[in-house]
Amino acid sequence: MHQDALSPLRRTDKHYLAAGDGVLFDPPHPLWLDRPGFWDGGRLFLHTLKPLFTVSFVDAAGRELAPRPLSREWTPAELAAAYAADGIALEERRVVLPGGRFVSEWTLTNTGAQPVSLVVVGWTAQEAAALADRAGVEGGADGVAFTVRAEDAQLGLSTLDVRCVLRFAGEPADGWAAYETQQTRSFPNAPWWDGAPFRDRWRDGGLARELRLASEPPASGRRLVYLGVSRRVRLEPGAAAALAVMLEAAPCDAAYRVPAPPPPVPGRAAEASRAAWRGYFAAAPSLAASDPWLERYFAYRWYGLRLNFIDPAGNYAHPTVAEGIEFFHCPIAYSAWCHARELRWLPDPSRARGALLTFLDHQTEDGRLPGRVYLDHMRRTDFYFADWGCALDALEEVHPDRGFLEAAYGPLSRYAAWLDADRDREASGLYDVLDPYETGQENMSRYTAVDPDADRQHFDYRLRLKGVDLTVYAYRLRRALARAAAALGRPAEVRAHDAVADRIADAVRRHMWDAASGMFSDLDPRTLARTGVRAAVCFYPYMTDLVGPEHLPGLERNLLDPAAFWLPYPVPSTAADDPTFSADAEWKGVRQNCAWNGRVWPMANSHLVDALGHVATTLDPAWRGRAAELLGRFVRMLFFDGDPARPNAFEHYSPMTGRPGVYRGLDDYQHSWINDLIIRYVAGFRPMAGGGFVVDAFPFGLERLRLERLPYRGATVTIAIDDGRVAVDVDGSRRAEGSVGESLEVSA
Repeated sequence: MHQDALSPLRRTDKHYLAAGDGVLFDPPHPLWLDRPGFWDGGRLFLHTLKPLFTVSFVDAAGRELAPRPLSREWTPAELAAAYAADGIALEERRVVLPGGRFVSEWTLTNTGAQPVSLVVVGWTAQEAAALADRAGVEGGADGVAFTVRAEDAQLGLSTLDVRCVLRFAGEPADGWAAYETQQTRSFPNAPWWDGAPFRDRWRDGGLARELRLASEPPASGRRLVYLGVSRRVRLEPGAAAALAVMLEAAPCDAAYRVPAPPPPVPGRAAEASRAAWRGYFAAAPSLAASDPWLERYFAYRWYGLRLNFIDPAGNYAHPTVAEGIEFFHCPIAYSAWCHARELRWLPDPSRARGALLTFLDHQTEDGRLPGRVYLDHMRRTDFYFADWGCALDALEEVHPDRGFLEAAYGPLSRYAAWLDADRDREASGLYDVLDPYETGQENMSRYTAVDPDADRQHFDYRLRLKGVDLTVYAYRLRRALARAAAALGRPAEVRAHDAVADRIADAVRRHMWDAASGMFSDLDPRTLARTGVRAAVCFYPYMTDLVGPEHLPGLERNLLDPAAFWLPYPVPSTAADDPTFSADAEWKGVRQNCAWNGRVWPMANSHLVDALGHVATTLDPAWRGRAAELLGRFVRMLFFDGDPARPNAFEHYSPMTGRPGVYRGLDDYQHSWINDLIIRYVAGFRPMAGGGFVVDAFPFGLERLRLERLPYRGATVTIAIDDGRVAVDVDGSRRAEGSVGESLEVSA
């Protein structure tokens, strides 16, 4: 990787910022990026704070200098912008620091020949109805403080009282003020200086040092409460000044706070953010490769994961990860196990383990695991199927730990028992989906095949479908639990888990496999008849030893069919010859937010790359090329217009054009395991039973590759590919050399 890990990710079309603790600046469709500050709003965990604040520059009489935006540039650490206003050059660096601190840091330079005096005003406008404590609005040289009631962005099930302080970082304010104004519903809450009451009550070159609020909230109608701080600045010709406006937002309840370091030194906030991000990248594995898409995406993926980190607070006893921004900014079972697979490649496994333990901590008495874990409550958590066994195996491969294994084994065993009791009441070895949302796969013919009204259900639990995907998950869980029981010295439990797994394997091969079509299929539980719907999930058994050589002709005939699945950007979630197929996310004539009737989902593609990887390494090496082709095309799809400087991570993409679902506004959505795939198939590093590993890169046609800082069982591995030759170092010592295509084994 480049010496500065942030430089390769630099671009002008992004704006998300975070400190890796659960607080972030993440507006999906921002309106005010060209204005200073963070008016588009931020987030504390799942709770929305909007707006945050803006910064205005005015003269002594209160007239705005109206800086003109010149440029804007983003890295994970900061959003840098340049402006010009009446002989003054202004540079802003917006950063998010730990503990809920949103900082707008400035360098002001007088480019004229005369001294310049100006007033810097940091201000916000909050809906009066959202103020949680009107009597608690305070003002002084240390800033203006207020408490706002923030709603969660998911279901509106909770509010979080947040104490906010708007101030100058490290410096006193000359002026401060708060005013309450009546507003019509049509009046936008916008960073418009001339519409704010500060302009009309301007005093002596600054805010008037007064708080003028009504004693009671509005009984009807709409009011805004404007709050601001001001500071005078004088610039001699050619001189520069540095200052920072900061809004600190912390939950009033200490149980929901994340730790905050001391306030930043004036002029050093962006430096602190850069240092934190560089430290993170310096600890993570790095990849340099002759393929710019693979190289760039590897670094970008580490950014996307940290963007969504959540530190311990409230219901989160462990460091964990959110699924994405906005209303996905909480741990969700649908993706938590994916996070564990990728985060196991960090040297500290605590967050990877925390991704699982966060759900195990909130297991219900009957053994069920929640679909979501909220910061401050556990209501309406829903349920998602997840490949928990795969995640357990993955963690133990790289960071084996008996204590963690014991902590996870009991809850996951109870969950497996719940699956048997609740989702396979006939003891058939085949498991029931009761609602399309349980699989995260709405709007899909695999469900309407057994219930024409399935697309109208939202956790109504009226459907019954014996699903290929969750049955595979149940199988992998039982095999993983058997391995865990063996490691913990519980032979009777090994036999019990394996017996259930054997029953599942027999049922899948007997009932779900259709030799005539060469496909696995969901079943109608009333008759155990195969539905015949061809979906991407029908290939999930190929990730496992459920398949043998007899199943490979069907894989080739179906997956590689250019009229069904092997489209320009494979693999669509539903076959292209399905009557419901839409490449454009339309279902019954309406474009959907989440459509599984033809879009390419990174979640499903991650499964399918692993499926081809498993086939290639266990059954037929001829599939190595197809696995490499799928992963290569998959990664290239994750860039705007194929531009290697503009990676993205949306929920779903068009299989015909590769265009993502930008209309959702939800980039950096983490529900797959792409870096894990790059490590195991592009670099070729795959753990072996017993603690050793093999390096066996698939044929990606790379002239060079260098994977560094890869942690494995307490050691650090480096893999280098150069002109067809492969070298493997462990803790700086050469352990193996060979040619690309040759399997190099390194013992424990």
